[in-house]
Amino acid sequence: MRTRKSVIIAVLAIAACWVGAAAIFSVVKDEPLSADQLLDRDDLTGDEIVITVSNLNFETVPQEQRPDVFRHIRRLVEKLPEKEREGVRERISDIRLEKMRKQWEHMTPEQQTEQIQKRLEALRQRRETISHEERERMKERLQSPEGQQFVKNGMKRFNEKLTPDERTRLTPLVKEILEQLESL
Repeated sequence: MRTRKSVIIAVLAIAACWVGAAAIFSVVKDEPLSADQLLDRDDLTGDEIVITVSNLNFETVPQEQRPDVFRHIRRLVEKLPEKEREGVRERISDIRLEKMRKQWEHMTPEQQTEQIQKRLEALRQRRETISHEERERMKERLQSPEGQQFVKNGMKRFNEKLTPDERTRLTPLVKEILEQLESL
């Protein structure tokens, strides 16, 4: 009787360990890749793309490397099954939006305005330094059906996912982006 009770306790302890390990592994996220690691990979799943792109701080990517990183991300997404592509884009957008909101929670309205002004300046500087070849590639992508859908979906998400206050604060950025796209 005592042995049977010991066996049952041992089995329950092992089961508890397995449940605990499963819980830990379900909570632990994969580490995102750096820009260099991303460029070395051609075999990412949709989930890996979401984790990496959602967590990649593009401001830390050297300016000359950014076009390559963006091109590589586009190629990775294009390799996914068609049904999965839009979901990956939406998940990335949602995660980045939530991160922005969390950053903004700790900022005063003046700091938020300053952040937007920095982004505007970076956009304008980028427009001045973009090569003719890159401008043509961007124009070609935007004129494609997928590019048109991307812009349409972006504006739809801007209107649906952001609060009126967030839209008001971010309108200068969106306006600048749209003007730059139209000027291509």
